[in-house]
Amino acid sequence: MWILDSIARKTIVWYKKTISPNKGFSCAYRVLYRTDSCSSAVLEIIQTKGLIAGSPDIVNRFIACHQSANVLRSQQRLEFDCGISGCFDVGGAEGCFSGLTDLGGGAAETGATSGCGCNPLFDFFALFTGRRRKRNAGVFVVLISLAIVFGYFTYGNKITDMELKLVQTATEDSDRNWGLVKNSELPDYQVLLTVEGIGEISSVTEHNSSAVNWLQLEFSEAFNYQDIKSMSITNRQLFSNKELEVFSEVHMRGEGEHFQYRLIRRWSVF
Repeated sequence: MWILDSIARKTIVWYKKTISPNKGFSCAYRVLYRTDSCSSAVLEIIQTKGLIAGSPDIVNRFIACHQSANVLRSQQRLEFDCGISGCFDVGGAEGCFSGLTDLGGGAAETGATSGCGCNPLFDFFALFTGRRRKRNAGVFVVLISLAIVFGYFTYGNKITDMELKLVQTATEDSDRNWGLVKNSELPDYQVLLTVEGIGEISSVTEHNSSAVNWLQLEFSEAFNYQDIKSMSITNRQLFSNKELEVFSEVHMRGEGEHFQYRLIRRWSVF
């Protein structure tokens, strides 16, 4: 299940960098005990135990955070939680946690100065209490895992690199006369893609390189596989590029008259 663990870790890191500093509230457990937030704690659990094996600890941490929110609410009548239940009044979550600017993060970064005293519309953590808590926790973990996998393969899993290799019957092109690099004999490989909604995307140029074995090329930006319209493998020359092979249909793996290729997917938010 290392794929799920990797996706979950990257998702949490992205959340901590982009959403957490701007969400307008702080983790209740972190505020009450002045320790790591739930996102940091869950990240550590996944790194040490994995997403599936560590799911009981993750659920227990959320329950502890909910209990911390109740303690803070009874002490200050403020709404603190991990973002599961928040403020739903007209003003939103901004300004819900006043007087805590010394804690850093969340509300401290928004400069909140007033409270809102709102209540959650749905008590999420009630699902994990009572006789059915284990079953509900298992269902919750499965749903989160499916959501992560769906997001990975539909949004975050983009093409960033590719590898190409000469087929056994093909011979390598020569760069002896018009190559970009002086006195080079091997090609200067570059791949050009036509991508819907973007236009032409080029890979880096691998100067004086051989494709007898798999040669990796990185693209200038990440893009969705479904948007690829055509691909051209070229040998860059001083005055014009020499087209070595063109693919009008591009798949994740393919083979033509001269080259075989395989596209590489990686996690990419943008």
